[in-house]
Amino acid sequence: MDKKSLSIIFLVMTTELIGFAMLIPIMPQIFVDFNLSYLSITALLTSYSVAQLIAAPVLGWMSDRVGRKPVLIVSQIGTVISYIIFAMANTFPVFLISRMLDGFSGGNIGTARAYIADITSKEDRPKGMAVLGISFGVAFIVGPAIGILAFKSNSHALAAIIAGSLSFCSLILNILFLKEPKNRRSHSTHFFKSLKRIGSNKNLLALFTLQLVFFSIFSGFEATFSIFTDHQFGFLKNQNSWLFFYIGLMMLLVQATIVRKRAGNPKTYTNIGLFIISIGMIALGVSGTVPLLLIALAIFAIGAGLIHAYLPALLSITGDSDKEGELMGLYVSVNSLSRIIGTMVATPMIFHLWGSIYSIFALLLLITLVVFMSVFDRSSGSS
Repeated sequence: MDKKSLSIIFLVMTTELIGFAMLIPIMPQIFVDFNLSYLSITALLTSYSVAQLIAAPVLGWMSDRVGRKPVLIVSQIGTVISYIIFAMANTFPVFLISRMLDGFSGGNIGTARAYIADITSKEDRPKGMAVLGISFGVAFIVGPAIGILAFKSNSHALAAIIAGSLSFCSLILNILFLKEPKNRRSHSTHFFKSLKRIGSNKNLLALFTLQLVFFSIFSGFEATFSIFTDHQFGFLKNQNSWLFFYIGLMMLLVQATIVRKRAGNPKTYTNIGLFIISIGMIALGVSGTVPLLLIALAIFAIGAGLIHAYLPALLSITGDSDKEGELMGLYVSVNSLSRIIGTMVATPMIFHLWGSIYSIFALLLLITLVVFMSVFDRSSGSS
């Protein structure tokens, strides 16, 4: 395992993700401030994921062809430009352009995962993927904390400028210090052929189905959580930002302790993560006091931390070793599709079901877990 390159990709992705984490939790409030309609807000929230869905496998395929670093550089430039546009935006069309450009650029997460797969062995890959998971954890701690200060002026421009500056720093780190992997494997097939392979590979099909269900539910949680806490506890924007800070902190602790210190069996820990997050969802739905809410969120974050680290690692060691870029690009595309499904389905449901929606999510996760355990080949993903 190339620890130096792993450290650099960690710094590159963490710096870029902080801006993302700073804006995402309060994005709906920004759009509401401009008196946009419900349909417009829904379109803006899903436009990022639609663009990422299209871009991720393309960027993954390109990174297999021309290299990981060039694709990361180009996509990071797009992210910086998108934040500049967002800072100046005050109408729906301009916001839409910004979000879609950021989505096209945000497909580089799959390229980063492929980079990590290039510089790690199968045995070390869960630890390598955990590094990217830690970067998400750090970003979702630092991002909301910066956002609390940036939004004191009640203007989105300052937050967007800070996010763009951080992405620019990430770009410079990439250009100066990140090296192209020596063991990058290229291929000559088009990425759409990967979809056909998934259909004929029982384990890959099971993994991508599991991913689709989990991240749809996770995205549904993200889309409805602030609405739920406002209804249940009367929380304001700053209070919800602190809760996102708390979730990020708990996920980081999981990544930095359980995952980093013990590689383990990715399949086993994925299953454990699904079960834990189901318990957290049930507890979240019935939480009537703030202490119970914090306990439920801690359980939820532990399960989510395990899945975020071990699911991509399980995918990486299950798929073909020379198709890392395609598989990781498709992984991000499924995440984007899940965000679209989760946001569009969960948002109207929360106003009718409130806390019960999380019990429904938990039931779906448990059913998915049982099916996955019965379908996935036991010999795959073993340590």
